[in-house]
Amino acid sequence: MMAGDFMLCPVCMRGDAGKIGENRFFCCHCCVEFNNAAEVRIITENGDLVKATVPGR
Repeated sequence: MMAGDFMLCPVCMRGDAGKIGENRFFCCHCCVEFNNAAEVRIITENGDLVKATVPGR
């Protein structure tokens, strides 16, 4: 679900994840990056993105 430049986070379900690029969003509550297809990536300490699975998906 998208409203303007904000998206519903597939992890915490809050609606204030911000747009950081074309089809890319960041949730400051979960510190995850995701896209419109709800593919979630965790940001590691060194800045790498690691694909994550979200329970219930």
